[in-house]
Amino acid sequence: MDIITAYTPELEFVAGGYFAYNAADEVVYFIEDHLDMEQGRLALLHEVSHALLGHFHYGSDYELLFMEVLAWHKTKNLAPRFGLELDDLFVRECIDSYDRWLTDRASCPDCNNLCLPKSGHDFRCFVCGCQWQASSDRTNSVLISRL
Repeated sequence: MDIITAYTPELEFVAGGYFAYNAADEVVYFIEDHLDMEQGRLALLHEVSHALLGHFHYGSDYELLFMEVLAWHKTKNLAPRFGLELDDLFVRECIDSYDRWLTDRASCPDCNNLCLPKSGHDFRCFVCGCQWQASSDRTNSVLISRL
């Protein structure tokens, strides 16, 4: 695969069940069966873009969303090198998936009011007073626990 070859050995690539970049280990995870499709190759290049941009962690939900947009801009710049064309609808759907996830995390489990975190991943609804902790892992349930 040309993308993997281009960024080895600076990054490690591991086939798995999802596309992600683990900055702590400098590992890009990818779904091997999806690499024969353009969207799969774009998803892989997007994760490489996170690595090239030095995305390590985020301080807020808004920063995470901003990092996603930056990585897609980088992907757009890199795509021609690998014979790819960015599919705007695919990118929009990917960014929208983060928006939905972030909205779910910030929605009160009791009254569904949209809230800002009081710190980190801890939320408190200013309407009904419910407090909860939300997951930072998109592959897990949004709600970790009520506080």
